[in-house]
Amino acid sequence: MVFPVTPLPVTVELLVGSVGWVDVTADVRLSSATSGGGINISRGRPNEGTQAEPGRLSLTLNNADGRYSPRNPRGPWFGLFGRNTPVRVGIDLAADGFSRASSNGWGNTDDGRPWTVSGAPAADFTVSAGLGRHLHPTKNVVRAARLDRNWSDVEQYTEAAIPAVALGASVVVGHQARFQSGSGDHYWLRLEFDQAGKITAKITKYVGGSWVELAAKSAIAGLSYIAGQSYSLRSSVCGSRLSVKVWPTGTVEPVGWTLAVADRSIAGGGTAGLASWVVDGNSNTTEVRLGSYRATNRRFYGEVVSWPPKWDLSGCDRWVPVEASGILRRLNQGQPALLSPMYRAYGGSQPVAWWPLETGDGRAADVFASATGGAPLVARPASAGSHRYSGAVSGSVVGPPGAAQAADLSGGGQLESSVRGVSGTALSWRFEMSAMFSEPVGEFDSGQLVKIEYAAGGPDSSYVHIFAGPPGAETTLDFTGGGYNSFGASRRLDDGRWHHLSLDISKSGASASAFVLRVDGETVLTGTATGVVFGPPVKVTISPTGDMGAASHVAIWQTPPAAALTFNAFNGWAGETVTDRMVRLAGEEAVPLAIVRADAEVVDGIAQPMGPQGAESLVSLLQECAEVDGGILSEQRDGLGLVYRTRATMFNQTPVSLSYSGGHISAPLEPVEDDQALMNDITVTREGGASYQAVETTGRMSVQPPPVGVGRYDTTVTLNPATDAQLPDLAGWRLHLGTVDEVRYSAIGADLSAHGWTADAALTSAASSLDSGDLLELAGLPDWLPPGPTKAMVQGYTETLDAFDWDIIWNTTPGAAWDVAVIGVTRFGAKGTTLTSGITVSATSFAITSPKNNGGWTTDPAAFPFDITIGGERVTVSAISGSGLTQTVTVSARAVNGVSRAWSAGTEVNVIGAAVVR
Repeated sequence: MVFPVTPLPVTVELLVGSVGWVDVTADVRLSSATSGGGINISRGRPNEGTQAEPGRLSLTLNNADGRYSPRNPRGPWFGLFGRNTPVRVGIDLAADGFSRASSNGWGNTDDGRPWTVSGAPAADFTVSAGLGRHLHPTKNVVRAARLDRNWSDVEQYTEAAIPAVALGASVVVGHQARFQSGSGDHYWLRLEFDQAGKITAKITKYVGGSWVELAAKSAIAGLSYIAGQSYSLRSSVCGSRLSVKVWPTGTVEPVGWTLAVADRSIAGGGTAGLASWVVDGNSNTTEVRLGSYRATNRRFYGEVVSWPPKWDLSGCDRWVPVEASGILRRLNQGQPALLSPMYRAYGGSQPVAWWPLETGDGRAADVFASATGGAPLVARPASAGSHRYSGAVSGSVVGPPGAAQAADLSGGGQLESSVRGVSGTALSWRFEMSAMFSEPVGEFDSGQLVKIEYAAGGPDSSYVHIFAGPPGAETTLDFTGGGYNSFGASRRLDDGRWHHLSLDISKSGASASAFVLRVDGETVLTGTATGVVFGPPVKVTISPTGDMGAASHVAIWQTPPAAALTFNAFNGWAGETVTDRMVRLAGEEAVPLAIVRADAEVVDGIAQPMGPQGAESLVSLLQECAEVDGGILSEQRDGLGLVYRTRATMFNQTPVSLSYSGGHISAPLEPVEDDQALMNDITVTREGGASYQAVETTGRMSVQPPPVGVGRYDTTVTLNPATDAQLPDLAGWRLHLGTVDEVRYSAIGADLSAHGWTADAALTSAASSLDSGDLLELAGLPDWLPPGPTKAMVQGYTETLDAFDWDIIWNTTPGAAWDVAVIGVTRFGAKGTTLTSGITVSATSFAITSPKNNGGWTTDPAAFPFDITIGGERVTVSAISGSGLTQTVTVSARAVNGVSRAWSAGTEVNVIGAAVVR
């Protein structure tokens, strides 16, 4: 007996401090009660929303003994839980404690599912003493035990041990998932017990007869094993995300995954189970021990934000309504803007002296604090009579792309400070700064950027000068101390723009120093200053001649970072791709982020480049990237982390098909004909750049007045791409989405306890795995709805888990818009083609006329047959003749979708599932 005859096997767990994960399912009120019941979950974004909302979970816990009152000192977990306690919810798919005895195969799980063994005789699979065993009398053969159901998404848990530390070769054990019975393709999420007593976590796939290692992590902190020691392994295959975590059995399970990767090679459902492999050459492993297996369909992972204790007037009924949210709530709530890219890059590179010169660094306009605890940069007027200007420092100005603000030196002031913290024996170091001239340097003088005095003599004889400007618009280096050296490079700096300068100094021989000067990331000057051995810098003067317009981020290192790091930060990481920026930002903030890319993106690198990174919150910066690419940023369903799905992964998907007549679709089923999503005049503006306007000028969704079009629906959006050249594509794609001419289903419901679902476990698994960006298809629709199949893109969903009910309502948008052209494979849309004259209900030949910009339809016999639509009728075409814009169509079948009627001249004709090119 299974659900819905028996209760839905839901599991709810809380992470209770040092106790670890605690199963609290027995206290969850799944059925209706006065105080509430059932588990309610929402995820993703609204059907017309552009951003995912934080996931939400609500449920009710019995609180008879007060244990779920966080501030109750009588409770067994007092002080171990409270706000943001992690919570996870899943539906059990299978469980096995191996409490039986079997010497010839594994038999059935505790909940009655049969194990199927492979790779060796059944006698090599035994069960006893609470363990399932894989016997390995022969080596180098993978032994596997898999269950009887095809699951799309599955989280698996088991405990694994080997009798002794491996000798000669390693022992591998782990979970198989999405095993395809025909090809053998599958994922293997596993542990490798090596000969040194260490454990390595690996994620591999077997596709097309070959093994591919997707990710590996060795030398995991604290993970060494001894003979017979048990380790817990949890793995997850959720959408395109593959994850593994490992920890010693009996200790607290870590929150984060040990290893995670994204892969889209095996998308369909498949069987799951346990596999082991004693590698050829191993001399002492005869068995692998496995225990406490569980497979779960993970539905929610988040943090509790509210659990107020409640009770009735009698005090006999006590409960806690729990509210939990996904990680986006915490990341969105009260999070300050991130520091500028330069601030973050310099701060993470361990400079010995550093003056950011950004807002908040100065106690006053004439004192700029050190970020390393040293002396501040103090503003002083330039010396009168010997310099071009003699004014003062006058506050701050807009900084380079990677910094919010900078010190304003345009009045002629200079900044100086002593340098502390550099080792007295340092004979190599790097100096960096960003500089801008407010106007060209004078015709007969040179603007001095910086003077660096070093510990090799008096300040008048031991210094480095960096000059900008004439003669020849050169950048010049002058060195003194033991002689005089001057070097020049033809690189103009007095152009009113920000420039990034980096100077590396190192000892070269007994009495010389080598140098490398980089300007804007490019090496412009290298050489050796003779008679000079530089000691550590002791004083820095910025703009000694008073010619600079502004300065930002002055820094000195003994162990400098990669030169590209600070220069890229200076540019605000402009040109960085959407996904690279998201990975970097999430890594800097220690927020788990999975990137799901299309295969073409991995191979060809087609991700959109971004403009300069601003100083905003993490989520705002990630969402800014998502808006340029057009993908979806949302929360992971199986962990406290984020997932970004690129736009390209949503193209040309194979949908999960739901049949109305087959009992797969329930209320609500809400077809909407409105203008909420209509946009036919779109202007996209690049931040700090140009704009581009895309307008739909022809067709039923055009800006023409009704009834020819729908009138003008204009909108303006500002994005942050790298260049203006990206704007036409960005505007055109939004115009494409905004002019989809088909019914919009804002909500589609499914009752997974209904017979149409319980009779099809594979479809139930596929449907419950649908997440933001996945495609479903409605088929077998009733006569009063537009005939299907109709594609719908899932944006988000809500679901209710009750003792005897499981309902899901998907928020969707039109899915046909995501069928895009693949040259040489997909038929292009015939936008603007109409019937030349009216046709009867039984006509099998008729004329069509196409617009000039589209051209005529194919007449190649090899292209036929294919289906088209005439109005709302689906028709199978067997041939087309004629070479002009008016052609004759011959059909072999009318009313393919059940719609049968006559059509008037001017009725639109198009390809079924046409890909549209803009």
